[in-house]
Amino acid sequence: MPTDLERLAEHVPRHRGWSHLKAADPDLALTSRAESPLAGDLARFIEHGLGFGPWVQELEITSPSGNRYRFDHACPPLMLAAEADVGGHRGSVTQSDDADRDAETSAMGWLTVRVTSHQLRDPERLRRQLHAIRAQRVELLTRPGIAA
Repeated sequence: MPTDLERLAEHVPRHRGWSHLKAADPDLALTSRAESPLAGDLARFIEHGLGFGPWVQELEITSPSGNRYRFDHACPPLMLAAEADVGGHRGSVTQSDDADRDAETSAMGWLTVRVTSHQLRDPERLRRQLHAIRAQRVELLTRPGIAA
């Protein structure tokens, strides 16, 4: 759930005092770019509770066909992305767009994990799942003949 400061930041993201607020509250800095409350919760989970990385927020990549995609969170060394999956979409993004993006980024070697609010309600289970995925990615990406 967004805090009062996060709601305020949506309305005045370039206010001169905003940098001071983010410096005073690192969690606010972490979640201020999130597109939804779920994305903010996912950012907190990755930063404070996941235990592996490095993760990059809002990583933009370009596919061989020239399409540009942005991951909510990405761990580039593992070619692993985590997306907050709110179930419904705002604007022009649709499930079909997500499927197209997932197919194209998968062909590039990326694995996208879609995280729901239901999964975040059981962070220990989600942590175990993501650590298992991490182990599989490490094994896959370190096999001879597999280039990351």
